[in-house]
Amino acid sequence: MNIPEILVANGTGSLLVIYMFLLRVCTSETDKYRAKLYDAMLVITLTAQITETLSFLLDGHMFFGCRLQRCTKGT
Repeated sequence: MNIPEILVANGTGSLLVIYMFLLRVCTSETDKYRAKLYDAMLVITLTAQITETLSFLLDGHMFFGCRLQRCTKGT
């Protein structure tokens, strides 16, 4: 597994999502529904990128609750 590549890809993606959010905040939109939907999509994308990065970093490592998690999932 190539952690630097994962960090670069997800870090770049996160910066682009934050940049898009800042651009949306700087411009005033009149349609509140579309603005909320766009913001929700950006938050979901940013959360997915952070979760993916954390899952790659924790893969194969022991941490608090790891044994319980493995027993409940059956792996």
